[in-house]
Amino acid sequence: MEEIIRTTISTTIEEVIQNSNLFCFDIITLAVSIIAILISIWSVVWTVRKGSKQDYNNSLYEDVLQKNLNSVMPKLIHKSIDIKSKCVNEEEINKFETFINKLRENILVFKYINEQFYNSMDKFIIKIDEDIVLISTRTENFEQKYEILMKDIKDLYRCVERHLFK
Repeated sequence: MEEIIRTTISTTIEEVIQNSNLFCFDIITLAVSIIAILISIWSVVWTVRKGSKQDYNNSLYEDVLQKNLNSVMPKLIHKSIDIKSKCVNEEEINKFETFINKLRENILVFKYINEQFYNSMDKFIIKIDEDIVLISTRTENFEQKYEILMKDIKDLYRCVERHLFK
């Protein structure tokens, strides 16, 4: 009988030790699983939020800037300035200047969303407006003024590109 009790106690102790090791292993596995689930949830939330913000920025770009910068502005530049003849079309340059002033009004929405982007855009638009006035009022150094205008227009496009593709 004593032999049976010893065997039963030793078997029970061995099983408890064995199960306690499994229990410890189960806790570690459970903890790793919970951490993995939390990381997965955080990753999904972060991706969705970043994607939503980017979608919002892109929709604002489409609403406010896309048509103006992709089609209207290049046409007005082409119609208003003739680099070969070194002259400007007065009617078209006035339309271009009006367009620039309207563009400045249109970007006001960015002042409340991203003030840094708005300030950069506004600075470039003001500079372009000044360039238009200079190129339309004076004929000397026409090529140089035209190059400065083109540089400022390219800077405006780069500013938009940097903001949208960051």
